[in-house]
Amino acid sequence: MVKVYTIASGKGGTGKTTVSVNLGTMLAQLGKETFLMDADIGMANVGLLLGLQDAPVTSMKFLLVRQMSMMLFTSARQDLR
Repeated sequence: MVKVYTIASGKGGTGKTTVSVNLGTMLAQLGKETFLMDADIGMANVGLLLGLQDAPVTSMKFLLVRQMSMMLFTSARQDLR
């Protein structure tokens, strides 16, 4: 069974990233399969806290590639009409 926890706030600087990283780390240490996603497109910094600043794929790159592929798919569909 999958459980999803969302940490959110309308204000910056409230500790959302710190709580998320610590909660994810604790769950992983307990043997739980853990996936942590930072959905803050402009200021995502979970990777910095986890020491992943040199990761080959960032959330921004993923979203840009997805957006470009969707644009190409939409364009190809229009060409078929």
